[in-house]
Amino acid sequence: MIETLARLESQPLGFRTSGVSVVEVNIPRGRWTDAASRQLLYERFVEKLMALPGVESAGISDQGPLSSRFGQSFSIEGEPEEKDDLAPKAGKQAVTPGYFGTFGIPMVTGRVFTEHDDERSAKVVIVNQTAARRWATTFPKP
Repeated sequence: MIETLARLESQPLGFRTSGVSVVEVNIPRGRWTDAASRQLLYERFVEKLMALPGVESAGISDQGPLSSRFGQSFSIEGEPEEKDDLAPKAGKQAVTPGYFGTFGIPMVTGRVFTEHDDERSAKVVIVNQTAARRWATTFPKP
């Protein structure tokens, strides 16, 4: 068991860990009730982080880098909706612009989020390679 754990710890995680700090911040939802006020709060928080000496990039996520929310059903526009047990399921993570760059996560195709992506803009989603392969025919080409 110890050898297995040692082998697992030596496997690449798919993101940079050296020189990266992860901090959990709990924000009271009662004060920032709508998406626009939360987005402004996140933008200001990133601005403050970027102003700190030595900080080269910063991003925010609603969960830690190795956390996941598995099993959330979703539908694909233009595809027939499946019953709950047959609907596609995936983990979901909300991130700000800068998140992927901070962790050194490469974008294989398409683009990362920008500050122009908000509730008024066209919907944007970033998927991992597994999801892209599984639903390749349903995703629009970049």
